[in-house]
Amino acid sequence: MILTTAPVVVAISTTQHGNVLRAGTKVNVVLQTPVDSTTAQVGDNIVLVVNDPSYPAMRDAKITAHITSVRNATSQRPAAIGFLFDNIVYGNGLKEQFRGYVDNPRITRNTLSTPMPASVVGMQPNTAFAPNPNTIVWKHDFASPKTVDTQPTGGHGYSKGPGIPIHVVAGTPATVELASDLKTP
Repeated sequence: MILTTAPVVVAISTTQHGNVLRAGTKVNVVLQTPVDSTTAQVGDNIVLVVNDPSYPAMRDAKITAHITSVRNATSQRPAAIGFLFDNIVYGNGLKEQFRGYVDNPRITRNTLSTPMPASVVGMQPNTAFAPNPNTIVWKHDFASPKTVDTQPTGGHGYSKGPGIPIHVVAGTPATVELASDLKTP
């Protein structure tokens, strides 16, 4: 009996997508839409425009977010507005998912939920082939590599104190910190 084995070839390909800004990078932005806790509603959009000469490829890119919660100020508590980032749209039309946080002491960081590690996504328990309930059979998807997007990120902004509403005018500068790597043109 002759036993032959076929060679196994593993190919790794990469695609060039311009530059990548790494998680933790801070970018200067300007608020394009005013934010006011007395008039804001869940679902309202917030737009920030990149205004950072350190990143010319991002010039005038628009970062969008949406409001997830609004709490008006009372005599006992400050106003609060929750938001999640959605996308960044560059001047050339390229649109990417945006994950980041506003770098401000009155804005707490928020992640919608904890993402599943990429190592878990490719390998899953498969109960369909288990011979009995006490056996776990694992399946692995050897097809294309899995990518796991980080979950939506944003924060909760709070007013300066009880009885004080949040009122941020258009044109207010801010800094956002990337929560995940970001492709730029």
